[in-house]
Amino acid sequence: MASSKSSKSSKWRTIRRRGGEALQRYANTGTGPTVVMGRHLDSGSMPLTLSPRLMRTLNANGIRKVVVGHTPHGSSPTVIKSGGELPSDPAVLIIMADTSYSDARAPDCRGAALSEVVLHSDGRVRIHGDLPDGDPYEFWLEADVGVPTGLVGYTELPHLAPTDADGTPKPRFVKARLATGDYLMCRVDGFKYEYARVPPEAVREAVGATQRELARREAAATVATGARRRSSLNHRASVSPLDEEPSTSHGMPRAA
Repeated sequence: MASSKSSKSSKWRTIRRRGGEALQRYANTGTGPTVVMGRHLDSGSMPLTLSPRLMRTLNANGIRKVVVGHTPHGSSPTVIKSGGELPSDPAVLIIMADTSYSDARAPDCRGAALSEVVLHSDGRVRIHGDLPDGDPYEFWLEADVGVPTGLVGYTELPHLAPTDADGTPKPRFVKARLATGDYLMCRVDGFKYEYARVPPEAVREAVGATQRELARREAAATVATGARRRSSLNHRASVSPLDEEPSTSHGMPRAA
């Protein structure tokens, strides 16, 4: 029996070996859950955002970014921007950095693809690398999750997305910013990946960036106006009579 198990294990490693697999053993099949395992995907393997309740809990404990090495998801790291539509909203940035199935045609399932995720002390994140065809990509994620910090990580609005034969919308998500300035958009259905290179303005429209920016600006302006009013009221309440300019009645100073 032991020999049979050993044979099956050896066969699995022979057939399914991936580039860098030894470094992933603690997160692979049979090892049980670890801190690097996570699946922020829906049943079709498209990016799944977090619930507001979970984001508020994470934010309350000082967590605004979650970086995981599982599940494998395409030819470059997948970014998911949860929340942050308005400045007051809870927000979490998710980065799924497992690219071990970048090129299923290559012997190691990775091929020429490579990627690096760099977390900076100021809260920004730099993601760069090469796609399986050798095309480079690079982009920065700011500490703020909102749209003004970039388009990578957002999903196409359903009414602007391509449709299948029966008219069902098939939204894509923004996978990466290419060196050419175009964006790589991706649609996943199980193990099937479809990519498209899309110009920046078309991506902005597809994810509703302009509307989101206007909403954030309006919300920020409302907050700023409220803050100025409160500051003015607090200032007036704290001014002593000696600080006030004398009020006159018929040209004479008013009696204290």
